[in-house]
Amino acid sequence: MKYDVFWGKVKLVGYTMKLRPDHMRLIAEAINLKYDEKIQSYYPSVEKSLLCDPEFGFKDGEHDPHKMLLTGFMYCEFAKNETAHMDNLWHLINPNFKSTVPIQAIRDTIADLLYIAID
Repeated sequence: MKYDVFWGKVKLVGYTMKLRPDHMRLIAEAINLKYDEKIQSYYPSVEKSLLCDPEFGFKDGEHDPHKMLLTGFMYCEFAKNETAHMDNLWHLINPNFKSTVPIQAIRDTIADLLYIAID
């Protein structure tokens, strides 16, 4: 899956600040996710362990859009343009395009990316 597509779909429905199951069903096909089969099922799946981690953005059946975007950043495909890849990372660190970013925002983003990579 291309990150640009993933990012666009998550942002499209994630404006409410949480991705509820109905939101996830809306974007499931576009992000190549069999939501009911892999997430809503009783049985464990790679998708469920990755996207439904209560320690990382999943609470009360809702997904945190920012955490979903970070997960997508780690697992989606990117064009071979390194500058675009860096720009996508910067947009995750600085989603409001402010002129300055607190060092804690950078640390938090790096900690989240490390969590995804290690977990």
